[in-house]
Amino acid sequence: MMNLPVGWAMEPLAKLGTWTGGGTPSTSNAEFWTNGTIPWVSPKDMKQRRIAVAQDSITEAAVKSSATNLIAENSLMLVTRSGILRHSLPVATNTKPVTLNQDMKALAPLEGLELDFLYFAFRRFEREILHGCCKGGTTVQSIEASRLMAFEIPIPPTAEQRRIVAKIEELFSELDKGIENLKQARAQLAVYRQALLKHAFEGKLTADWRATHAAQLESAAQLLARIRSTCREAWTGREKFVEAVPPDATKLQPLPAVWTWASIGQLRVFSLYGPRFSSDDYADDGYVVLRTSDISESGKVDTSKAPRLRLSPGDFERYRARRGDLLVTRTGSLGTLAIFDDDVDAIPGAYLIQFRLATDPITTRYLFHFLKSPVGQTYLAGKGAGVGRPNLNAPSIEALAVPFPPLEEQQRIVAELDQQLSAAATLESDIAMNLQRAEALRQSILKKAFAGELVPQDPADEPAAALLARIRAERAAQAAAPKPKKPRKSP
Repeated sequence: MMNLPVGWAMEPLAKLGTWTGGGTPSTSNAEFWTNGTIPWVSPKDMKQRRIAVAQDSITEAAVKSSATNLIAENSLMLVTRSGILRHSLPVATNTKPVTLNQDMKALAPLEGLELDFLYFAFRRFEREILHGCCKGGTTVQSIEASRLMAFEIPIPPTAEQRRIVAKIEELFSELDKGIENLKQARAQLAVYRQALLKHAFEGKLTADWRATHAAQLESAAQLLARIRSTCREAWTGREKFVEAVPPDATKLQPLPAVWTWASIGQLRVFSLYGPRFSSDDYADDGYVVLRTSDISESGKVDTSKAPRLRLSPGDFERYRARRGDLLVTRTGSLGTLAIFDDDVDAIPGAYLIQFRLATDPITTRYLFHFLKSPVGQTYLAGKGAGVGRPNLNAPSIEALAVPFPPLEEQQRIVAELDQQLSAAATLESDIAMNLQRAEALRQSILKKAFAGELVPQDPADEPAAALLARIRAERAAQAAAPKPKKPRKSP
């Protein structure tokens, strides 16, 4: 039980006005839907505070001949059956008469109850309503009507309701401006990150450095020839070695003079699909099995929650992940990347492709950044094959043409990208934290409002209990009053 300020009253939702349910007119009756002019609000429309239109509209004939009801303007609408109730309670008000589908209810509040005050009340007590009023054991989340009607909220005097709404609106307006600025900064950060990666692989990021060091650099063509020789020597006999086809440079953008084009296939010793296992094969000990869920968008591998599997030493050696191996998800979130950087004994799972490069580790890092660039991500997304759950395959990834600079310039590019992307990630983390704080502040404002701590009380205000009792008595008297008789028609 809340400690209420003087003049406030706790009231169950059932007594705050007239509640009305919704219904769905027969979809097989064209008369109900063709050229409809009355908004028919469903949960999919409940994404804004005030609603005047809906994605669907029905006719007057539908209102007269179906279970739906016309809801007067300035009512409070809420969703009572939907999967969204697992985490939120959509509430809105209507600025014109509407109808509702069967998964919603509406409250036409009593006189003396401010509509916006009730809207904020549902925002304030959202968690409590979802926790205390939702049915258990149902396939689709729903609110039990009897529990909802019995749920109590604090009601202040009418004048104080208005003061509370005005203060909430003022504070929320300031808060929304700050949130909008944070979101704009986050969007600008995303644009900056993409532009940085684009410039890096066009040679623009290191143009000045290259101009002063070009004479001392081993050309990328010489580096690539050396890599191909190393790849042949490093081949481990997993399958017949196939020389990768170089990209056709005549069809690609011009590169700086000391750069060349290389395919991923030309840079790798081997690529390998992770083996398939049933989750029934997992054990309490054994080798770690890396899954797509163990790879983050930031490119890190987290083995802390990965399952384990017992394998023979030979099978483990065939599939084992080594430091510096590049891992690419081939289904689900296509093209999520990570560089394995752990000493734990692990193998990639079935939905990962493992690439091992026969080059300096810096080239693996360079390739990682390229695959994270707009060009790389667009390519990987476009190479997903299959319907419903597209898959990447190793040959399509290996065919990707990579702008390939000398090793020293790769080092410079990677150092610049690591530094600047790390700084961008820190800023993005700060933005996310401030957005969370803003939402926490919003909830704090609502809690203070409904505890009587946001605006001062005025002893001259009519107490809420007396106000509501008077209004209900007036309504009862009106209902009990005899109805005027219709005059008889003259014979």
